[in-house]
Amino acid sequence: MGGALRAGPRVSGPATYVYGLLERKAPPAVAQAPAGPPGLGPLRALPVRDGVWLLAATAPLARYGADAIERGLQDLDWVSRCALGHERVVESFLAAGTLLPMKLFTLFTGDAAALERSRADAARVAQLLKRLRGKAEWGVRLRRTEQAQAPARRAARPVASGREFLQRKLDERVVRRETTAGDRRAADSAFRDLKRHASAAVRKPLAEGAGRVLLDAVFLATKAGAAALRRDVAARARAVRADGLELVLTGPWPAYHFLEGPR
Repeated sequence: MGGALRAGPRVSGPATYVYGLLERKAPPAVAQAPAGPPGLGPLRALPVRDGVWLLAATAPLARYGADAIERGLQDLDWVSRCALGHERVVESFLAAGTLLPMKLFTLFTGDAAALERSRADAARVAQLLKRLRGKAEWGVRLRRTEQAQAPARRAARPVASGREFLQRKLDERVVRRETTAGDRRAADSAFRDLKRHASAAVRKPLAEGAGRVLLDAVFLATKAGAAALRRDVAARARAVRADGLELVLTGPWPAYHFLEGPR
């Protein structure tokens, strides 16, 4: 689906909050779904077309109108509660069918508007569902857990002269430079090799100040691909541990990073 239509102050009735689209033959069981963002009504499954359901809830404008959301965005605790509630609901349907998740605060002026938008985007929705069918998103992170160390034999005794002090500093710079280059190679190699197990992969840019994180990537994989990914990550994690590196696999997750097209 395209961008969300936020419920504005001119809307007279409650808005419709959308968690995502779910492809499955039978109506999904929503009665036992976890609680969503605070103040939303019970989860409902709205039929978009045969075998496709809109996971939605009623959203009171006092909490989820455009102005209320703008105010709420200034409160990190409120945003966090909303995000956690949203993710609880979305993740609870991962195994229920093919899930097309929506972003936090995807709101429409009512059920009719949400369904109209879904049906207008039918071709793109069908393409995305085909892409995600039988797959899930998995995250991989590579990070340094230990600082690179200068040669131990020199660091173990006090500096005897200015020349030795300068030499030690030079050694430390060389170690850091070599470690940085090695870390870059390790991250490149991990991403290149692990994406063989996936139908698509995204290497996320590292945020400024990411610290010791060397690789932050996500992979779209089938069950068989995920099993291979787990085995490969486990083997690599053991191999890089001696170098002061940690490789971690997380998931499965809703496929938020694979909604824009092939990568």
